[in-house]
Amino acid sequence: MLLYHGLRREELCALRVKDMQSREGVMHFRIQGKRDKIRYVPVHAAAQRLIETYLNMAGHSIDVGGPLFRPVRNNRTSEKLDRPLDPASVYRNIVRHYELQVGVSAEGFSLCVHCEQPRRRTRSPTTRPI
Repeated sequence: MLLYHGLRREELCALRVKDMQSREGVMHFRIQGKRDKIRYVPVHAAAQRLIETYLNMAGHSIDVGGPLFRPVRNNRTSEKLDRPLDPASVYRNIVRHYELQVGVSAEGFSLCVHCEQPRRRTRSPTTRPI
C-alpha cells in the first residue's frame, strides 16, 4: 500500500472499507489527506487482489464503516478489533522491517518529491533541542 500508492502512514491507517470505491470501472482509494483534502488514487491490480483476499479472510469486508486495516496482535476482544492500525506501529513493524531487510536506514531522512536524492531533515532554530 505504501509502495504502490504513495500513501502516508496516517492516510493508510485512516482508510475505511468504504474508501475502496469503483470509479468508472476502476477501483480507487478515497484518501483524506492533509488539511482534509480528498483525493482518489487508483488501486494497483496486485494490491486489489491482496486486499480483497485479506478482507474476506479477516471477515470484515461487510463492515464498510470500519477500518480497512486492523491490528492483529493484542486483540483479545471483538471491541478492540474495530480500531485502526497505529501509524507508529506501521513504522515500527513494517517500514523498519524492510529497511533492515534491504540494509538501509531512513532515520533522519525524508524523500524530496522534486528530486531523486533523499534530503536530510534539518531543524529550524525553534525546533532544535535546547
